[in-house]
Amino acid sequence: MMKISFESDIEMPYIERAFYILTEGCRVHLDDVHYDEAQGIVEIYLQRKEIKEYKRSFWFWGGVRRVYGHGRVKLLVRIKQVEGVDSQVEDSLITELNSTFTVYFGVTLSKNEVWIASSEESRGKNLCRIIVRVKKLDIEYIEAVG
Repeated sequence: MMKISFESDIEMPYIERAFYILTEGCRVHLDDVHYDEAQGIVEIYLQRKEIKEYKRSFWFWGGVRRVYGHGRVKLLVRIKQVEGVDSQVEDSLITELNSTFTVYFGVTLSKNEVWIASSEESRGKNLCRIIVRVKKLDIEYIEAVG
């Protein structure tokens, strides 16, 4: 099990890179995205391939290559201090892909936003994009959940 908790008023490129590496290529079902407006929390449950190890390589982006196992890992990304959520979901994601998408470029962090987008697209437009506006970055990554 792995747990990462990060809270900051400024952007931190290396933390953003870690979230990218851990969540890029994950699968998400729309029913697994929960927004509690009263508490200002968004919880996103994802599934990804099991990462067995990381290998150094100068030929791949960032110098790190993931070695995958055969299993699937369930994980949770919890975003706190949420001001609002904007989502754009195309009908074809629901009708053709059973409301499930692959995360493109991982969970992306910026100073006032956390967003995810689908790698699936139609006519050059992502089938799903979720933008979470935050007061400041306060995010958790919890692996091997229920």
